[in-house]
Amino acid sequence: LALDPKLMRQAAKHLVGTHDFRAFKVGPLGERSPIRTVTGIEIHSLVRDGRDHLVIDITGTGFLRKMVRIIVGTLAEVGAGLRDPKDVAGILASRDRQQSGQAALARGLVLRRIETSSAWFDSAPGAPPWCEPLDLPDPP
Repeated sequence: LALDPKLMRQAAKHLVGTHDFRAFKVGPLGERSPIRTVTGIEIHSLVRDGRDHLVIDITGTGFLRKMVRIIVGTLAEVGAGLRDPKDVAGILASRDRQQSGQAALARGLVLRRIETSSAWFDSAPGAPPWCEPLDLPDPP
């Protein structure tokens, strides 16, 4: 099933910014706030081994449980023509998990970088932020 990255980009614009992302999480929040800031969503097309792929880069200041996977699944439904890109604004406003799409499979999900000012996370004083080791192979 081919996905239309143009439609996905239109839908993604509704998710960038500071919002209540309850519609894009699973499980209880406890004392945590559902307010998160997504600073960017970029969707790139690439060809690897003769096959078309889409890479979705989502950056933010923090994420809820399965938030990224649900965002990707919802964007895929838009790209497949199952939802209109404008529907994503309504899903976000609904704060209802039943309105968003299926969570994308974890396969292919890669944590590429963590930036923090928390001293406990740094390996040494003045160390750069954690990032994926440069010698790892590219994901398939």
